[in-house]
Amino acid sequence: YPEFSDRHLVPEPQQRHIRDLDVIVGIDPGLTGTGVVWVGFDADDHALAFDEVFLKDATPDVVAPQIREVNARWGLEPDHYVIDPSARNRDLINAEQLEAAYARAGIYTMPGQNAREPGITQVKRRLQADPPALLVSRACSRLRWEMVRYRRQEKPDGTFDVLKQDDHELDALRYCLMERTYGVVEDYQPPRRKAHWNPQRVEVPAFKDVPADEFEMIESAGPMGRWS
Repeated sequence: YPEFSDRHLVPEPQQRHIRDLDVIVGIDPGLTGTGVVWVGFDADDHALAFDEVFLKDATPDVVAPQIREVNARWGLEPDHYVIDPSARNRDLINAEQLEAAYARAGIYTMPGQNAREPGITQVKRRLQADPPALLVSRACSRLRWEMVRYRRQEKPDGTFDVLKQDDHELDALRYCLMERTYGVVEDYQPPRRKAHWNPQRVEVPAFKDVPADEFEMIESAGPMGRWS
């Protein structure tokens, strides 16, 4: 993220400011560490990453109390929690799914969108906006550290990936931002296709729009719709 600079950094916000935001918490559990990021969105869909938790070798029953402690410190109840979608399939030592383990610990999560190219593009779009559509509190030292260490890895087919190292909080941030995509998104218009005639799906015009002398013809047409 070469766009990331001092213009994206702000002092730690006050509690009253956070209470006016819609807050989403992103969780990226890993074998070596778990990153948690709190992101608030204002009415203009501008995002502020204002708090973080990073724990090494921590299980959900250890992470969950830390999450609740941060929520209590800010006096908030997040809109929802979004987690790495692979948590639904990833097992702990006792074969319990991570997603289920967080639910048992009182943190009910939703699977995030983990496609990296769209997620990275979303982060870059917010960083490139003027004024910035993504701000980071100076108190989020780990997130800032990961921002400047993130590296792109080109693929032979022309696409790209990232070096999966020191990126737990950046992944958590991506999950949050993909919940509130930023920028103009054109309405999708599917290509027009020729209608295939289906005798079982003939659309009969409303009787109020049909001349009275045609009622008998329509009613006698039967399911095959032998009329025009």
